[in-house]
Amino acid sequence: MKVFDLEAEAVRCPDCALVGIASLTGEKSKIKRLPKGFKVITTDEGDQIYCAARNRPAITLIIDP
Repeated sequence: MKVFDLEAEAVRCPDCALVGIASLTGEKSKIKRLPKGFKVITTDEGDQIYCAARNRPAITLIIDP
């Protein structure tokens, strides 16, 4: 899904079931905006989305119209 030239991903914490929509730019899937309760952790593999409360990697699903 494109929202003003952004890609969107659904994110969900596997522990606490917190959900939201993250916006990413087209360039190398750089994270532009995160829903409340999530944070970005930079690793060797790139930016990863984590649940801020549980400090666990979020499950991401690309939204494809």
